[in-house]
Amino acid sequence: MTGAGSGPFRVVSDLPLSPEQQARIISAFGGCDLRILDDGADLPRALDQADIAFLAPEVTVETLVERPHLAWVHIDISGTERFAQPELLNGGTLITGSAGRSAPVLAEHALMFMLAHVYQLPSLVAAQQKGVWATEGFAQRRGLFGQCVGIIGLGQTGQETARMAKALNMRVLGFNRSVRKVAHVDTLYCGARGDTLTPLLKQADFVVLCLALTDDTRDLIGAAELKHMKPSACLINMGRGGLIVEEAMIAALETGQLAGAGLDVFQQEPLASDNPLWRAPNVLITPHVTPGMPDRTARTVDIIVDNIARFRRGQPLCNAVGRGVLH
Repeated sequence: MTGAGSGPFRVVSDLPLSPEQQARIISAFGGCDLRILDDGADLPRALDQADIAFLAPEVTVETLVERPHLAWVHIDISGTERFAQPELLNGGTLITGSAGRSAPVLAEHALMFMLAHVYQLPSLVAAQQKGVWATEGFAQRRGLFGQCVGIIGLGQTGQETARMAKALNMRVLGFNRSVRKVAHVDTLYCGARGDTLTPLLKQADFVVLCLALTDDTRDLIGAAELKHMKPSACLINMGRGGLIVEEAMIAALETGQLAGAGLDVFQQEPLASDNPLWRAPNVLITPHVTPGMPDRTARTVDIIVDNIARFRRGQPLCNAVGRGVLH
């Protein structure tokens, strides 16, 4: 399979690829013309000549549109919503991302929220700063052992969260769009067979959102869904801010209908200083940032190499941006 001309695919990349990773990509293509762009390279000019590009997340939609030969662009970012633009998708260029690359640390992040909630970490830190030996009520708290977590969205992050939760002897419920067996999930609910979120919400001590923002998932958790949750439950969002109706969540927190929340994503980012979430009770906020992984680029290359094989066979690519994704 060849590129626009008579030779092999013309591929450009500004990712920090090692010589071994470059060789792996070239081999996956069965040979290609791979150009690694340095900091001073003219990216638009390079894209004008390229068939395929593997790019850092700083690239803009405007840089990608109207490139005459560009058939596929992989952007090294998990959330690709901002690239779901008609001017890009209607041009015929395939766009993929690196969703799942950081799944283990995203699952750790969700676990951190759960542990912080059961251990009342903010109150412990506040007591320590005051030099107070804070034991009142602590013995009545329950650890994660034996508690129930409901994971909505069983992609790689959801699956990693299930694995870690099961290692702590939690009961794991899952909700997925499709019907498929998922390891470490005790009970699986599936949208494809008509299941609703209600039974998961009613049982879970922790509800963890690990899914993308689409036309179908926007405002997934609103007032009606929050009423199904236990008053002792904690809501954790590792997906996108638009999955939750923030006003309904704030009201539930303030009235005691919801015991707590761990939030890494928000409807508007950065979160405005006057947003009531800052002052809502029992909320732990992180600024949409998760620690890195030592092999992050290697895991990106794994995704790229798998998609190269799919691309050469004419199969659908993993992590493809579709028109159903909201931006």
